Amino acid sequence: MSFRFVYGLRTVTPLLCGNSRIEWKRYALLVSVSALIWAVVVAYLGYTLPWRWM
Repeated sequence: MSFRFVYGLRTVTPLLCGNSRIEWKRYALLVSVSALIWAVVVAYLGYTLPWRWM
């Protein structure tokens, strides 16, 4: 799940998962959960950080 947060691994990791024997259902679940976490973290930081600098 952490590949979404590291620049550069976002392109390579799906290729590695595709070549491994991971089931597509498990991969889809992990990608969905990591996308949700990424969206919440980025939205929270974008909402809270600008106000702390003013």
